[in-house]
Amino acid sequence: MHPLGVVTRDTVIYLVCTMWSFTDVRQLALHRMQSATMLNEACNRPEGFSVHCGGRVRLSGEQRDDSH
Repeated sequence: MHPLGVVTRDTVIYLVCTMWSFTDVRQLALHRMQSATMLNEACNRPEGFSVHCGGRVRLSGEQRDDSH
């Protein structure tokens, strides 16, 4: 897992990350994790990725709002 950032939606905290060698960005609910181990490996960050998108990251299932 390659962590990219942490975001919140309502009362849920999500880890934004990529998995293994894949470049698609996923979000995982932190309350479902039982443990974590830090590895001595470089993070696999997709080219052009930014967790900042007008102060928000749109998570899957969320409706797009282009009003701001």
